[in-house]
Order: sequence, then C-alpha cells, then structure tokens
Amino acid sequence: MNDFNLNEIKETLRDSIRTYLMPQCLENDVEIPLSNSTVNYEIAESFYPFSQCYTTREPYRFTLPVDLKVKKYGNPNGNLIVSFMSNYNDIPYSTISSNTIPSTSIPSSLDVVSTNLILSKTIGSKTKYWLKITPSNSPSDTSYYSIAKISTDTYLSGELKKRKLNQIWSIEEGDLYFKVNVPNFIEIVFPEEQLSKFSCPRIVVSIIGRPRVIRRWIDWRICEYHLTSAIVVYSRYEDELDTLVSLIDRILFKEQTKLKNIQILTPGNFSDVVPIEDKYTRAVNFDLQFKMYSP
Repeated sequence: MNDFNLNEIKETLRDSIRTYLMPQCLENDVEIPLSNSTVNYEIAESFYPFSQCYTTREPYRFTLPVDLKVKKYGNPNGNLIVSFMSNYNDIPYSTISSNTIPSTSIPSSLDVVSTNLILSKTIGSKTKYWLKITPSNSPSDTSYYSIAKISTDTYLSGELKKRKLNQIWSIEEGDLYFKVNVPNFIEIVFPEEQLSKFSCPRIVVSIIGRPRVIRRWIDWRICEYHLTSAIVVYSRYEDELDTLVSLIDRILFKEQTKLKNIQILTPGNFSDVVPIEDKYTRAVNFDLQFKMYSP
C-alpha cells in the first residue's frame, strides 16, 4: 500500500527547496589544490543567507557554524583560514569574521571539517556574502591542502572564484562543497504566533486542496490524487520576496520528476503580493500528482 500522508508530501517539497535554497552545496566530484611549488591559491564562494541571524541579546554575538570538505597532502607547515566576507563589485571585500582550522584537524583523506565564525553584527538576509578559504602554509606541491567542489553550477544563488594569493579573482566553474549553517527558514508549519519582521524571510510549504481524483485503470485499487500545494513566502522586502518565489519556482521545476512518491504536473500561479504590517507575503502554487495504491 502506498500510504497517503500530507505531512510526508510537504516534507518532500520542503527538503527539495532546502537543498537548493539554503546556503550550501553538498555535492563534490573534484578537488582544487590550494598550493603548488611556487604559489598558494585562495578560493571563495558567494552566497545569500536568506536568514537574519538575529538575536536581541546585547552585545550582539552569533555563532555561525561552517562546513567544508578538505584534505591535506603531506605535512603542510601552516593552517587553513576560513573568512566570512562582505561583497564589493562581485568580489570578496572586507572580513566580517574569520577562524583558523589547524593542520591537525584536517584529515589526509577528503572529509567534512567544521569551524565556527563569530558574528558581531546582524547580517542582511538579501545581502551577498562570500566564504573565503586561504592556506597559510608555504607553497608546495607535496605538502598542501585541497578542497572539494562540484564541477557543475549546483548552488543557484552563488558563484565560485579563485586567485593566486593577493592577485585578481577569476571565475571557477562549479560550486564549492560548503554549508553555512544559518537558522532554518523553510518549514511545513505556519508560525503559531505573530511573525516578527526579524524572523523573516520565512517559507511555509502547505497542501491547500485535492481538486480531483482520477481512476485511469480498471483496477479500483489504483488512482491518481491531484493535489494543490502552496509555497507561502514572507519577507520584509518586496524584491527579496520575488527573488525567493523565483528560486522556488526554478527548484521545483528542476526537481519535478525526482520527488519521492509525487510528481509536479504543472508550475502554478503566483498570488498577489499582500502587505502585512511591516512585511510582505506571496504564494506560488503547484499541481501535484500522487499515485495511490491500496491492497
């Protein structure tokens, strides 16, 4: 029996949106060496947090965990420096926070390594930032670090750049393997209390109807459920609202035949933008198909 479960359907949609919308890329198929015999290289991935990382505590202090997939060859005589950077003219500009991953914490086989960046000010949800990785070892082609990336453009809201240390940045194909652990903002349950503007943006996945059930087979135990989903977006900014709606539409169109137990039949309509006090909201709807089996 193929159990019909609204929560599981919503979770499937939510997880697909999270995969591509959260600041992360959790795929890799190649390594980037960060040194050769004469020079070290820096690498940087841009991202939009789409999260306020907000706290009311003073002085402001927020711990931002970051994951990378790295490896060391030989015995590099320095460490890796991970920096959270502001953006200027589409390049990493000034350091907001940084931390060092010591050589002793980096494995000799490619694996995920985590570090914490301490933020002393609120970051903007619709602001472009960069995650920059800098080796501090002496240049070497036998004792150096490498970092994992995917060779295709996978993370929809970012790009990858590389440069010789302190030289000009150039675009690198694909995306870094990375995860910036901002607070989650994509859920399947609507907020119970009044939504603060500082909790935005917020995305809620809902199923709002089953307009029809179709029996295409003689066997009465098989039928198609046609469902209507509404992906509701809240934001403090109207332009951010439209950016998120556009990304959600791209994500679910890309994944329309790859979702567990459901298939997206057609991209749906957008609702009007609705001002709510100090926020805006808008929904994007999709028609889904769930094939029901009963013993």
